Amino acid sequence: MNSKLTSVRKNKLIKDFGKITSIEEKFSFWKKEFQTNYIEYLLFCSESSYFSNNLKFKKDLNFYKKFEIKIDGQEENISIISDKIYESCFEYDNLINQEMPILTLEKLIKDFEFEFFGITNKKPFLEMKINELKSIISNLEKIKLFRCSEFFTMGYKISYYENTFYQILSQVDVFKNISHRNGYAIGQYHLFLEDIISDPSTYSNKVSKRLRIEQQLLILYYLGVFEKLSKLKYKYTQEEFLALLVGKTYQNVKTIFSAIQLHRDSRRPSDDLINDLSIVKSLFDTVNFKAESEEIEKTLIKYTHDKKSSS
Repeated sequence: MNSKLTSVRKNKLIKDFGKITSIEEKFSFWKKEFQTNYIEYLLFCSESSYFSNNLKFKKDLNFYKKFEIKIDGQEENISIISDKIYESCFEYDNLINQEMPILTLEKLIKDFEFEFFGITNKKPFLEMKINELKSIISNLEKIKLFRCSEFFTMGYKISYYENTFYQILSQVDVFKNISHRNGYAIGQYHLFLEDIISDPSTYSNKVSKRLRIEQQLLILYYLGVFEKLSKLKYKYTQEEFLALLVGKTYQNVKTIFSAIQLHRDSRRPSDDLINDLSIVKSLFDTVNFKAESEEIEKTLIKYTHDKKSSS
């Protein structure tokens, strides 16, 4: 695209970018001015075999280098840029996965539960899963999938041995970031397996009774939590808070709530949403939250009317 730019236009873009102080605004600048996600540039710079032939960057790399988003050492900015990189990776996960899987604790548990509930002898199955993990950790150098294995190990140790909240990696490289977060996810998954192996049946009962994340988010929405969070200065802080609250990744929370909002605004809301709202209403009724229950009741009546009108 920039081959069509005049030198005057290029200089203006460089000057405008230099005035921006917000990390989030710099990411937006890439989308607005270059019609591309900054992650594409980072993937090109990572010498990924699937992205290194991007002609847009090859033709004028020195120009694009002037728009690199630098980390200034402030923890807040490191957190924003690291999360932005990771969040953007999900837009390119089909390609990235050819070199490295993007793991989340939610995905690992979901895959585990798919097998777990079909197994009769659950304890031997759990022992096998834990041994598989130990084998992966001890043979990282031999496993091609785990590129940047030293960063994977760092993430795993923080998660499994220290069991602390995720610590941001002050590293712009995409694959190092993914590897670090993958290691953290595997560490949390390892702890999860060890936690339930002593009594697998209790976990089975717990899963069958727990609220789905969609229902948890709807409860928070109707209790006014989202309205309060919307007043926070940084959007990523809202998502991180919610993710911590419901035990999910911020990407998972963002995707699911966006889907809920989409269905809420639709004239044909999904049957899943109507079912989730009915369950949340029943829960509010049991604790005598009348105002919230009545609000959901009005919404359900509206949805029923809209469905009849459109059918």
